[in-house]
Amino acid sequence: MKRITMAALFFVALSIPAVCSAQKTMGNKAGLEKTVNAFFELVKANNADKIKPYYTADYTFTGPDGKMVNAAERVTMLKEGTGPTVVTATEITVRTYGNSGISTGLVTTKNASGATQNSRFIQFWVWQAGYWRLAASQVTPVV
Repeated sequence: MKRITMAALFFVALSIPAVCSAQKTMGNKAGLEKTVNAFFELVKANNADKIKPYYTADYTFTGPDGKMVNAAERVTMLKEGTGPTVVTATEITVRTYGNSGISTGLVTTKNASGATQNSRFIQFWVWQAGYWRLAASQVTPVV
């Protein structure tokens, strides 16, 4: 019995550095770039259910009209299709600062009548519990 317990403890001890290393790796710029790209793929696919975990509990979105909404409202907009549809997200740049990061870029959206609009976006991301989470974002139309 002691051998099994010792073997189990040894196995756990060996796995801790690997877990910490994986989290540290994904908590870097490359991990944030991957997260931002995955986030926009879910937005383009209108996959509201899978996008929920990307938001922090206190997430805020400031739309092109200046109105602010929280994560639940943003997910509802996506689910019901009440906002513009994202067509592309390009020129994405990511910067990290410790356990936080910023992504910026250009997003092209289409409204209900089919007209397209280019907007600049900025997103503020935080590294929480081993994942990048979106804490705030803002969209500004390009005129």
